[in-house]
Amino acid sequence: MRNPTDDQIGQCQAAEAIRAKLAEMMRLAGLCKEVRAVVPKYDEVAAMLAPKVEGDRLVLVLNEHGVDKLLSLVTPPIEVARASAARVQSMNNLKMLALALHNYYNANKHFPLPASSSKDGKPLLSWRVYILPYLEQDSLFRQFHLDEPWDSPHNRTLIDKMPSIYRLPMSKTEKGERTTFCRSAAAQSLKPTGRRNSKTSPMEPRTRS
Repeated sequence: MRNPTDDQIGQCQAAEAIRAKLAEMMRLAGLCKEVRAVVPKYDEVAAMLAPKVEGDRLVLVLNEHGVDKLLSLVTPPIEVARASAARVQSMNNLKMLALALHNYYNANKHFPLPASSSKDGKPLLSWRVYILPYLEQDSLFRQFHLDEPWDSPHNRTLIDKMPSIYRLPMSKTEKGERTTFCRSAAAQSLKPTGRRNSKTSPMEPRTRS
């Protein structure tokens, strides 16, 4: 059996140095409270992702069982983190909508009606359309035909342009297709419907009683 050459020894030493560096990085990551909060079983995950040195190579082997176990350790915390971030985003959306409503009030001395109406009393466009200028969407607002209903041939082309602030975070509905936030016509309040798949378009003049 031939003795390893200086190059081979150097490559093995380099592989070990890289392994040690990766191990130190994983250790330092484990000291972070935020990481532990997202991945409570971090030590198990780190152990499974630690490569081994084989000659001059770093080797990481995960069979089907190992992959399943790794996913079982990582997926639930990630989903929890995503749900938490979605709740924060939803709260921020509500704050922005409330601010837009108040800015509308300051400019017009009244809150927007639940829906605008035609001369014969038929509903046209939702209040969501009328606060667009106060959501930095003035250019979109100017594209609407205000004397036409929300589902007129022209106004329907603008549905997909409605801002995502009207959608519940993590909602699977297409952009502009539906809204989650409805206003009570009686109480002048604003709240999520609590249903991720509400069939109300952001432009449709519909409220909750």
